[in-house]
Amino acid sequence: MTFVLPNKTEIKKTICSTCSYEIVYPLEKRCPICSFQDKENLEDQFELKEFDWENFVPKKRPQQNPQKQNQNNQKRRNKKQNQNQNKKKKQSTIARTPDVLFKTCDVRVSQIVEVKNHPTGDELYLLDINYGAESTLQIVAKVKKHFTPKELINRKVVTVHNLRPAKIRGIISKAMMFAGNDKEGKVGLLIPPESSEVGSKVYPKGMSDVRPSQNVNKKQWKKIVNVFKVRNGIAEVNSVPLVTNEGEIKCELEDGSPIH
Repeated sequence: MTFVLPNKTEIKKTICSTCSYEIVYPLEKRCPICSFQDKENLEDQFELKEFDWENFVPKKRPQQNPQKQNQNNQKRRNKKQNQNQNKKKKQSTIARTPDVLFKTCDVRVSQIVEVKNHPTGDELYLLDINYGAESTLQIVAKVKKHFTPKELINRKVVTVHNLRPAKIRGIISKAMMFAGNDKEGKVGLLIPPESSEVGSKVYPKGMSDVRPSQNVNKKQWKKIVNVFKVRNGIAEVNSVPLVTNEGEIKCELEDGSPIH
């Protein structure tokens, strides 16, 4: 028996005349049992034949039943869809817990030190705030219809400081002041305890070890503000009161009013 490998190496077999071991030549040039070796004799015994690779047709893989194949594909799609749904459900559950929501937020007690009219916004104020740093910070706030400058000056408020700066009517707002509104359109600012120091952290009750990230993007922030509400005159995040080290953060609006 003779055949040729793809690299044109000619392979043939013979039987050892001494022990009947089947020798594969030239991969084996001697019988491993009795050390038989007779290269010339092997070449003379067999006529070498070239394998016809041009006309070689490989054995086709059996085709799967189309109906069964469609069923298997559908099972794989259903499995992947269920995995994605479970993943989204788990992420949604985790995302609404106060510790995950607030661990990225830099929320502080600030004090308004100057109030100016926005040059082009009829409903806007430019507020300079002290937030516990060496210099003040300017924010743009849409509260002109609801508060006079006298009502705002020296007032302590709650602000968030790691949102991306936003340009509002041509002026950059480097932070954001929290406020709520009820169904009638009344706006209420968050009221920290008067004894709270300027720059002190605001956090959900029972979670004082907040570690803010460098920046919270717009998409993340939308998820966070969805769980800010007023209940019994207290600002809450996911039903957990917001506090400083001195006490709870208040908001004089009806229950269920959103805070943003």
